[in-house]
Amino acid sequence: MNCYNPKLVVGTQGRRLLWISLMVWLATVLACGSCCRDVPSTEPRTKKTSDKEKSKVRSLGVPPEQLFAAAAAFRDQPSPPAGMNVVMIVVDTLRADRLGAYGYGRDTSPNIDAIAREGTLFQRFYAASPWTAPAFGTLFSGMSPALHMGGRILDNRDNPALKETALSRVGISLYPLRTDIKLLAEAMSCCVDTSAAFVSNPFLHPSLGFDRGFALYDYRQKNRAGGEIADRAIAWLKDNAQKQFFSLIHFMDTHQPYNPDEKYRRRFFPMDSGRLTKSVTQKVSELKEMHLTDTELAFLKGIYDAQIREVDAQIGRIVDAMAALGLSDNTWLIVTADHGEEHFDHGSVFHAMQYTDEVIRVPLIIRAPGGKWGAGNQVVYSACQQDVMPTILNLYDAEIPLGIEGQSLLPMMTGKSKTDRQCYMENSLVRDVHQSSLEDQFRKHAWFDGRYKVIQTLNGNETRIYDMDNDALERHPLRAKHPASVKTVRSMFQYMKDRKPLLEQITLPNAPTRLPDDVNKSLENLGYMQ
Repeated sequence: MNCYNPKLVVGTQGRRLLWISLMVWLATVLACGSCCRDVPSTEPRTKKTSDKEKSKVRSLGVPPEQLFAAAAAFRDQPSPPAGMNVVMIVVDTLRADRLGAYGYGRDTSPNIDAIAREGTLFQRFYAASPWTAPAFGTLFSGMSPALHMGGRILDNRDNPALKETALSRVGISLYPLRTDIKLLAEAMSCCVDTSAAFVSNPFLHPSLGFDRGFALYDYRQKNRAGGEIADRAIAWLKDNAQKQFFSLIHFMDTHQPYNPDEKYRRRFFPMDSGRLTKSVTQKVSELKEMHLTDTELAFLKGIYDAQIREVDAQIGRIVDAMAALGLSDNTWLIVTADHGEEHFDHGSVFHAMQYTDEVIRVPLIIRAPGGKWGAGNQVVYSACQQDVMPTILNLYDAEIPLGIEGQSLLPMMTGKSKTDRQCYMENSLVRDVHQSSLEDQFRKHAWFDGRYKVIQTLNGNETRIYDMDNDALERHPLRAKHPASVKTVRSMFQYMKDRKPLLEQITLPNAPTRLPDDVNKSLENLGYMQ
């Protein structure tokens, strides 16, 4: 029904006609209800894209028409639907910009892209650390790495008896997750009947505390292929489909050495690999010294893309199994990564030390039960790994443990919050340095406030600040005295100052956990022992 819009009437009977028009208009408004009034509605509302959102979208390096349309179509949401279960898929070493849902031109991720179409995608989601142990510690604790302690490396200065750094022939020794904090699976015990994790990364060894709270922690020493992980996870889902559960499924395939199935390899790079082998087994230092040709670099990127496509196929199997078991309509599905990967974007390769976006910006997609709530929404504001744990607990309206730094992302997903989260990143893993006196020149930490990113060596001798809205590829650092640089660095230092009393309260274990010899051997095969 069309609402009547009174117009000014002129003439000798203008006043009388105007009065009659107003009365007709009022009656029509009362009859047609909300068609002319701004009244609450249960239907999601489409918001006009703000200038700030457009600026962020421009900086992401994706086709503008694709992201402007997505940002313009963001719909505010009512309260999220109830869901019995959570399935959280973590793909190791997965950079966001290699997925179709994030604007990549190659068809690497059809199944992940389908999940994104039915869920909410976070365009600027940042890992807490550029390697697995501290990043997973943050996913499990909602705290930054220095606070949860998981993955802190034994340092010469912690143990003078050692003559070499932790990454050496003596093997790797790490501090476990703090025992006095409640981890995600432990906190979820209030809300689910059972839980399981399927992992194979050596840095997630049970001795480091990552198994805490899980009824089943399916850990295998070997680097299990995605097919085996998916098989075991699907079998578990079948056995527990009638229960309320939390499941973590972790894929390692996208981690070096890349070795995809031949059908995926041919699809993404059928050409000669030059001096590189069928799987990339060279260490970081070796690859740097090789000065790869364009063909070899294309092979490196192509074989990584092929590995993503292979993992994506396994994720598709899990999604299909959930649908066949009737779990799609009562299960939250989360897809994310611990960290990304560099392919000489900034002069290096792989991960562990870098804080540029190819390593530290990772995907986060959250699909609600039923795949309708928030479907297709894209959040352009920054969010952090610290936010994952409180978000999951918020889905169940569960108590958030004390000490958590992160905040629930649900306000962003409903459209109630349009504010950037400030993300602190730390605990880089130095692979190539074997003198403790040099380590602080290579170890770095970083800060991102939603626009400006600071990357700084721990000794403060090198500081780089990037305007990510105008320099998404991080090619042109701002001058040190730029007003934005000064303000951003001050914010990072304020965070560190505020956190210092909390760090001083932490009691270190008498000794870190020295990983078993077979674990160290696996880490050597993954390129961590130089």
